Amino acid sequence: MRLVLASLSPRRQEILRGLGFEFEVARPSSEEEILDNPEETVRRNAVAKVESVAKVGDEAVYVGVDTVVYAGGRVLGKPRSEGEAVEMLRLLSGRWHSVYSGIYLLDASRWRGYFEAVKTDVLFDEIGEDEIRWYVSSGEPMDKAGAYGIQGLASLFIRAIRGCYYNVVGFPVNAFYRGLKALGYRPQDFIRLRRGST
Repeated sequence: MRLVLASLSPRRQEILRGLGFEFEVARPSSEEEILDNPEETVRRNAVAKVESVAKVGDEAVYVGVDTVVYAGGRVLGKPRSEGEAVEMLRLLSGRWHSVYSGIYLLDASRWRGYFEAVKTDVLFDEIGEDEIRWYVSSGEPMDKAGAYGIQGLASLFIRAIRGCYYNVVGFPVNAFYRGLKALGYRPQDFIRLRRGST
């Protein structure tokens, strides 16, 4: 059985690779949608990513993930411009917001799926206009939901989180583990342990 990640995200690939998983990468052809409800947004997008690449009867488990930020009653995806990134960061400054990821696993051999939505709350420090513009000029916010990456420079602004850190990065590891088990698999079915390292 193969594991196929329906994502070109280097962060998601890095997390899986760091855990020792052997996997293939497939480019999803679905368009990401932003709806009023964050959980419905990530569910629809994660399922669409997988279904755009999966083949019926394939001996593979496909994995799709979608992440959005929910702040001030708005669902925030990736900024489409630097101006939009600045606006998003102003909204996050000095307040709590929620990060939602939806993860969908599909066992294509049986066309059996598992979906879970994960929510993590994040508190930003107050960040000034000059800091916001400096951060946006780094380029880091431009391919990330809510215009920031917790694993990068934005970690300077983050005072606290409640919930799964990996969810904020964009790949909820524990939910992925639960999904594998729900489909009847174990992590060791896809991991080749490196012997001799202690």
